[in-house]
Amino acid sequence: FPVTIPPGEMRYGFWLMMVTMVTPAYAYDIVQAIAEKGYFVEADCENEPSVPLDVCGCESNVAYPTIKGLGNAELESEINRKLAALVERSGCSEEGESMRPKERTVAEDEEELRTTKVKNTYEVTFQGTQQVSFLMTHSFYGAGAAHEMTMQKGITVNLADGDVASNHDVLDPKHAKSINDYIRTELKKRNHEAKSHQDSKDSDTYWLVDDEGKPKDYMTDEGCSGCQVYRDKEGWKLSFALYSVAPFSLGHVVVPLRDSFI
Repeated sequence: FPVTIPPGEMRYGFWLMMVTMVTPAYAYDIVQAIAEKGYFVEADCENEPSVPLDVCGCESNVAYPTIKGLGNAELESEINRKLAALVERSGCSEEGESMRPKERTVAEDEEELRTTKVKNTYEVTFQGTQQVSFLMTHSFYGAGAAHEMTMQKGITVNLADGDVASNHDVLDPKHAKSINDYIRTELKKRNHEAKSHQDSKDSDTYWLVDDEGKPKDYMTDEGCSGCQVYRDKEGWKLSFALYSVAPFSLGHVVVPLRDSFI
């Protein structure tokens, strides 16, 4: 029998279809978890008042992502256990076995600039139905240091089997030479930024060679040295560690990857 759809219903159905097409729906959520947060001191500090706080005090805020709502409790638990393991000993506990929580005092607040600070944050760079990718940033600001240091870690989780991929798992070693040539080409494009930080006439190649003056190999059988792999909505990316390919002022240099390298 012929079916007649009222115009209003048709318009409603059209917009419902459009919303469904443009709004990604995932059967899981990404929820922040805290591994460590607070102010900690060495146990011996209270017995030695003369010891400066920059030796004893440490403030931390270590967060990491967890997956909720996969519909498979065992798989979800396995993934979250692996994610939690990535930030083990990333807080103040890393600074000393005898660290313990402590309420801050007014005197200690005044010494805040001389207190070691540790922080871990993350960005959800890609979220799909079968895969999710994170870029974790661990920062350490040592008491009395001129600036904080940050380290990044790319994490890609396969939601079908719970595998947490490393750089070596993502990049295909058989393409090592092509990857190294490609990275050097991409980094050369950024060398005009590095020039102003080097007085040497060889500044064009300063960040592309090793101590012996030979071209650096970033991709080896061990994976990607000095860089982290992650995925975002535009594709796969390499994020290089501070000082590894550029001056500190340029931060973490990011290079896009070709799909053929994955």
